[in-house]
Amino acid sequence: MLKIIISDIRQELKFYILLVIQSLLAFIVIGTVSITVGEYQRCDTAIKEYDISDNYYGKNLTEVYTEHGRSGGAEEWLMKMQVDHFIAENFHTEGYSFINTYDVDQENELDGVEFVTKNFFELFELKLVEGRFFTEEEYGTSTLQNTPMIMSGDYLGEYKLGDMYEGKYEIVGFIDQNSSMMLPGGESSRPLPIYYEKYIPVKSLSFMEENGFDYPATLIYTEDKSELRKINEYAEKLGTYPYLFASFAETKAIIDGTINQVNIPIFIVSSIISAMALLCLIQAMLEFVRNNAEELLIHMMCGAKLSDIILRVGAGTVLTAFISAITAIIIFRTAGAALLISLAAVIAVIFSLVPITIRLKRKPPIAAVKEEK
Repeated sequence: MLKIIISDIRQELKFYILLVIQSLLAFIVIGTVSITVGEYQRCDTAIKEYDISDNYYGKNLTEVYTEHGRSGGAEEWLMKMQVDHFIAENFHTEGYSFINTYDVDQENELDGVEFVTKNFFELFELKLVEGRFFTEEEYGTSTLQNTPMIMSGDYLGEYKLGDMYEGKYEIVGFIDQNSSMMLPGGESSRPLPIYYEKYIPVKSLSFMEENGFDYPATLIYTEDKSELRKINEYAEKLGTYPYLFASFAETKAIIDGTINQVNIPIFIVSSIISAMALLCLIQAMLEFVRNNAEELLIHMMCGAKLSDIILRVGAGTVLTAFISAITAIIIFRTAGAALLISLAAVIAVIFSLVPITIRLKRKPPIAAVKEEK
């Protein structure tokens, strides 16, 4: 039987290659649907887990306002830092800010380390796996001397409690590396994984300004959202980009609306493409039966049962679906997409075999041969 199936496929090799490509496109659409919808649903789930006041607003970038278009590197970073200093001077802020050195002649052992505010770990519900959080007295100081550090659990094994990072910063705790943060920023909001992170407590605003450190302004607290326009007015004066501001409630509403808008058209398009691919599979098998009626009859006369004929006819379809599905799963490499693609492949094979089974039962090969003659 296997030799017969291989021979059938070789005879129609070009056709089956085209069928594999078409099926692959259908599975890619299905995988894209899974990832797109799944990503928005993860955002929706993540943001529901937080119990944060709607008076906290996240900021999201819009277009850039500079004299010669978007500037990059140190110039843009310095303007952003000035805006964050302005925000910290005029609003209560929470969150984190990266330490970066743009002077190539200056080495900074804290490059890539993040300053965090005193409510950062509580607001984003980050849990310790070892050690302790920073104390109240460790925030707002005016020196880097005796500064403690908290790392993500990715560093466990490389460092341990009490070790000195770069010989200066004592490691006092490790955060669960499986944690993530969700920032309010409208449609662009995504869960941010805690991955090889290093945190130190934020210093006083004056110290941060004097030493060229960005102040954490991830979340901005205000009871009147209209007050946030002062930030964009200041940014425009500097010639840098303004922000869009969104609370957690506004971000959730935007994500929910986006899910509803995305689901319907994607479902329609994916259904059409999948249906076309399925019809092609069915048409291919029906065409094979019509073109090879005499050969199928000889096969049955040699002892093959109807189930054997169905297996022979459907083998190409099964192989097509298998190759296409495996290729699509390798492309996406996510559990959700793999599950949906596998399910779609099984359904496609089952549905494509139904009309062939009916066709062969109603008009077996001997009847088809007689009709032709």
